[in-house]
Amino acid sequence: MKVDFDELDKKVLELSFINKHQRNTAELNNTIEQLQLLRDNYFNEYGLPEEIYKLQEIILNLKMFYKEAIGEDYIEEYKSLEQLMYNTKY
Repeated sequence: MKVDFDELDKKVLELSFINKHQRNTAELNNTIEQLQLLRDNYFNEYGLPEEIYKLQEIILNLKMFYKEAIGEDYIEEYKSLEQLMYNTKY
């Protein structure tokens, strides 16, 4: 399973623009969940390829961009994911 990151980036940007103006947090949360599932499937199938870093960056950027709209802080989750990636890679 290969991910077209250009297409994924484009979709995330479109969704970001829509949500920025509509504050549609339900749709945003659904998108984040889908991206996380994709990331987890990638991790389970391939270990830790370079693509997972790009995917994680997209997820993190989307979460941080909507931190106020979602009303949650993802800093701790980010730190734990970074540690997991580091431990797995090294």
